[in-house]
Amino acid sequence: MRSAVSIETPPSTDFDPGVVAVVLFDGAGQAVQVATDGSNTQTSGEPDSSEPAAEVAPGGLTCGYVPDPKITAQTDYVLAHWSDDTSATYGSIADNDCVNFTSQSLEARGWTMDADWSFNPATREYSPAWASSTALSAYLAGHPERATALSDTQRDLVKVGDIVQFDWDASGDKDHTGIVTRVERTDAGIRLFYAGHTTNTNYKSVDESLADAGGDVSFWSVA
Repeated sequence: MRSAVSIETPPSTDFDPGVVAVVLFDGAGQAVQVATDGSNTQTSGEPDSSEPAAEVAPGGLTCGYVPDPKITAQTDYVLAHWSDDTSATYGSIADNDCVNFTSQSLEARGWTMDADWSFNPATREYSPAWASSTALSAYLAGHPERATALSDTQRDLVKVGDIVQFDWDASGDKDHTGIVTRVERTDAGIRLFYAGHTTNTNYKSVDESLADAGGDVSFWSVA
């Protein structure tokens, strides 16, 4: 008789692939030996996915994280350029470069420009959605194939590479935008960290930003 077993593991805390041993226990608390031909190997989609790759060997089970190359490309770009004051390709927007930088990261992830979300390197002209937090939010709301809106109560769905947006005065407009760079699940709850420009940062705590400035936070789960 064959049985199917679903395993949920904690998210990876970094961006590197890795393998960990998994032990299964029966209802009496006794360890169960697993033997299979390995035909049920799976692959995960994100570096912080809760559905990692599973590789089974006779007598034991291991689970390994397989980073999504799109997210790796995005986070590599973010962590390489978060402290840059300007870009030879994209320039910078004085005192308001957060969405310009976020858009750059999405292009590094593999997004292609369209009529509403674009940057012209020859003229240094930015579309509103490329450069404005509120305009980007409206753009994403109109493009569910690219991202899905998440509230602060849905932190369990936020992953590395997603977009975080702050509304400092709770007016409904978005005032600041960044890229999620770390997700930590603790006994006290889910802690999120982000990178961004204007105030250059690589691992800024979402909760610290809210404590400092007040207002609301929301997220976009990037497809």
